[in-house]
Amino acid sequence: MTSTTYEERLWLFAQGKRLRRFRGLLRAPRDTYCDACGSSLPSHLFGLRDLEGKRDYFVGANCMSRLSQMLVLERPFVRADIVAAYALARNIPEKLRLPHQPDLNDAEHPCCIHGRNGYGEARA
Repeated sequence: MTSTTYEERLWLFAQGKRLRRFRGLLRAPRDTYCDACGSSLPSHLFGLRDLEGKRDYFVGANCMSRLSQMLVLERPFVRADIVAAYALARNIPEKLRLPHQPDLNDAEHPCCIHGRNGYGEARA
């Protein structure tokens, strides 16, 4: 039985894909993994979209750095919401929200929408 090295796993992951990066990053929820190397330890995930296969992948910081060094990432960013793409790629139902994602439709949420300012007070 032969095992593949880290670099070989990254190379096999990148083969035949046109990868483009999402803007920003996602704080990794529990029970997640890196799509490139399979690690279950990433603290943050970077989103990558395969423009050929129309599929989204999420990789840790080390894999993102190595893929960038391998010159397999295209420069323009993907114009999509990384949280929504993660939920769709991992088959998470819409009603289950990520714990760090605020519900902006809640009228009690302290933001500038719904007639409130940053302090949760009504606008004058």
